[in-house]
Amino acid sequence: MGLYDTYLGVRHRLHEGDPPEHVAIVITERDLLADGAFDTLAEALGWALEYGAERVTVSVSVLDESVVPTLARELRRLDATAPFVVRGPDDAAIAEGTDGDAETGAADSDAGTADADTGTADADVPIRITVGLGGKA
Repeated sequence: MGLYDTYLGVRHRLHEGDPPEHVAIVITERDLLADGAFDTLAEALGWALEYGAERVTVSVSVLDESVVPTLARELRRLDATAPFVVRGPDDAAIAEGTDGDAETGAADSDAGTADADTGTADADVPIRITVGLGGKA
């Protein structure tokens, strides 16, 4: 952890106000093309939860509908610190219908239902990722 990161952490801990309960991250598919982008996203998700957010919503805007299944598959492989669900334009859940489980690294094969390990429904997961076409989720 760098000096500035340490400074921000101390500043956050000393701040008298409450942290946000819900953090939203809005990105484009192009943002995910950079080297290490998925690792950076996973880190940002971890930071948001570590600093007190109860829920994080990620909205990924895509221009080409043909990349949605590939993007969703890669997002499901995200090494997140908490359970998450990936949703798309047509969904009940995209393509194979599987969502990531950060604790086991496994995928939930019954999207839209309760997670067998944690007993939480999709709406209760702390991280929700939506892949949408040009801002239309």
